[in-house]
Amino acid sequence: MIKKIQGLVAMIIVASVFFWCYHSYAQNREEIMPKEEIEKEIEMETSSADVVIWYSDSALENYLKDISETYFKKNNVSVAAIYVSSVDFLETVNNMNISGKGAPDIFITGSEMLEKVYLSGLYKENTDTDTYNGDNYPEIALNCVTYEDQMLGYPLSFNVSFLACNMDNTDSIPKTFDEIYNFSNNFVSPENSSVQSIMEWNVSDLVYNYPFIAAYLNLGGESGIDSSKVDLNNQNALKALKYYQNLNTIFAVNKNSTEENIEDDFVNQKTVFAILDCNSVSKLEKAEFDIDIAEFPDLSNSLKTKSLSETSILIINPYTKNAEKAQDVAKFMTFDYADKMYEKGGLQCCRFLKDYANGFNEKIIGFYEESTSLPKFRVTGDYWLSLQNMLNSVWNGGDAEEELNALQTGIKEKMQIYK
Repeated sequence: MIKKIQGLVAMIIVASVFFWCYHSYAQNREEIMPKEEIEKEIEMETSSADVVIWYSDSALENYLKDISETYFKKNNVSVAAIYVSSVDFLETVNNMNISGKGAPDIFITGSEMLEKVYLSGLYKENTDTDTYNGDNYPEIALNCVTYEDQMLGYPLSFNVSFLACNMDNTDSIPKTFDEIYNFSNNFVSPENSSVQSIMEWNVSDLVYNYPFIAAYLNLGGESGIDSSKVDLNNQNALKALKYYQNLNTIFAVNKNSTEENIEDDFVNQKTVFAILDCNSVSKLEKAEFDIDIAEFPDLSNSLKTKSLSETSILIINPYTKNAEKAQDVAKFMTFDYADKMYEKGGLQCCRFLKDYANGFNEKIIGFYEESTSLPKFRVTGDYWLSLQNMLNSVWNGGDAEEELNALQTGIKEKMQIYK
């Protein structure tokens, strides 16, 4: 019995070492090896694993490491998680499928890639509606894996922005930016206070900036794939964009501040309010003062906002030779073991939980439910870059009306492919 246990421990250690060594190697090799050689290396290094998972978001690393160890202990099935560059990600999957060697059994991507996945045929439909339904997952999560009434994958994790409030410096959570502005006019810093500014957010990142105008932009409708829904230039969008521009004169927001800078300023009580996202929760937990979080504030009583969420999804390769094992691993990652996602990987799981790790996470799933997701069109890959460029220009004094006109014109030209 002791020998069997020793043998099992040795196999787990080997699996763990394989994951870590290969992860680091995979990230470094992209800079020094041509694509064809990378594919050969992937084929060689994953040949002994029962189930191979590809991912391109390094934020998933810790959770995938834990999955590979835990799933092996429970099922004696080895899982190799391989980091692969997001550049030409689906093309690389397809190339490996054609070669018949080294392709993943599962790959993780963003929901915005769903149309490309569908048209490429790179999915095995998820038919487990007993598990993947509205009782267990928010509607937005199910929508993020659905295309043409088919569930192409499995909702894994999400990120969404929200308002963090230092309750030691305020009596209530503001519901609008008008209220934050009024607060700033009346705020008197207590003696020995460390407060240096009222509010911060990352003005260079779309996750934090898109909500200012998102309530009035429509690309793809609720489903994210309705090509008849293209409305990016309207009076409310223009009002919201001008309001956003005016914030530059109200708040002393450093445009060079990073997410980490803004987190640190908030937890060190240098700011009263901050727009943060799910990556900040662990720091908020450790802070030694009273913090509360709320949905992204509206601009005013008449001008609304809407948070942007990003959803990571699992897709099973239809050409896998291990379909049954891959399906079980996918369910384990997204449902059975999802309650460990924050503890093991610092991620917010898409699944509803009975018990959340902290009060922040319990609120955040609600923010996710009310958010808007990325559209799934294959031709709008640079839509987000165009949006951020527009917001940057307006923030720095550009003409809001001209910028909206240019955005609408550019996207409508790309959408001609659907007519």
